[in-house]
Amino acid sequence: MSTTRLIKHSKSFPKVNLKGDSGLSSKDTDYSLLVKGHKIPLSEHEYETISNILTALRQGKSVTVVPDETYMTTQQAAEVLNVSRPYLVKLLENHEIPFTKVGNRRKVLVKDLLAYKEQRDTERRQVLREFSASIYEDGLDELDYESVSQIINED
Repeated sequence: MSTTRLIKHSKSFPKVNLKGDSGLSSKDTDYSLLVKGHKIPLSEHEYETISNILTALRQGKSVTVVPDETYMTTQQAAEVLNVSRPYLVKLLENHEIPFTKVGNRRKVLVKDLLAYKEQRDTERRQVLREFSASIYEDGLDELDYESVSQIINED
């Protein structure tokens, strides 16, 4: 049986350095990880990250933790974005995602890829909100499938 637990406390605190002693006492932190009787102070961001990882694992999802400064191949980057490798290369060549060349191979920083993905997802959500609002404004939200088919076929 594991003795690791996440604990949420109530006071605010500065960012924690996980490479060594944080210099924080347990009374200064909002969150901590209890491992075999030893408390490790955590920032709110670290606590949320660990909680998200545990939630994903409990849902049967796979989780990979990679530092932001890690380089990915174009194939790995394409898989993260769920696009083809040739499409990703076009994004790189169009300067939509920064990259570096090592010999004749392109490498993408994880942080740059995730920034692009977040921007893309934000833009997609905005378009979806606008589309949904226009459907509502046009009164199309209450139409059934047959009515929508008739409208489409009339055009």
